[in-house]
Amino acid sequence: GVGMSGSSLPSSGRIVVSDLARVFVADGFDSASVTAFDTRSGSVVWSRDDIAAGPSLFVQALVQGTLVVNPQYELVVGLDAGTGLKRWEISLPAGYGAVRSASTGSTLVIAADAGREGDIRPPLVLAIDVLTGEEAWRTLLEPGTDLQWTTPLIEGGVALVASTPSHRDSAPGNFVHALRVDDGSVEWAAELGGGQQF
Repeated sequence: GVGMSGSSLPSSGRIVVSDLARVFVADGFDSASVTAFDTRSGSVVWSRDDIAAGPSLFVQALVQGTLVVNPQYELVVGLDAGTGLKRWEISLPAGYGAVRSASTGSTLVIAADAGREGDIRPPLVLAIDVLTGEEAWRTLLEPGTDLQWTTPLIEGGVALVASTPSHRDSAPGNFVHALRVDDGSVEWAAELGGGQQF
């Protein structure tokens, strides 16, 4: 996607999430910081501005006490939601940025895209145990596609992820991919028809 400044930014997750006791706010486009506020008093519980060197930071998910954040590209970080301390970090390939995620139990399935203009590398889907930071698997989708701007859906042990052609005629069409949450294998893929969808 194209951000407000014209630079390529992932259509990343929420800037604000809450666990009822705290509200977590990432500055999004302005800086690479995240702050936890007490929901009752509004006071700062903790704040971090040392997660990434880039100009942006996004909140990807809050799962079982782990706040998952990512800068624009190449990194996913798990923070302790209570203290802000870094629990783990996972590197993504150069130019890839986390776009959307869904969770089941302590497993977070993250869909990542090579979001720079003209990059036709396939989307990457990975699963992480948010408690340990252990990566369970990585699966590449079809070359010449980008992720559709939809959140993956997890149902019955399968993560559904939608993709669309990166450019005219770069891929046969729009697809939904069913990936097994336990091992990342593609259970099935169905063509949805239509042209490029963003």
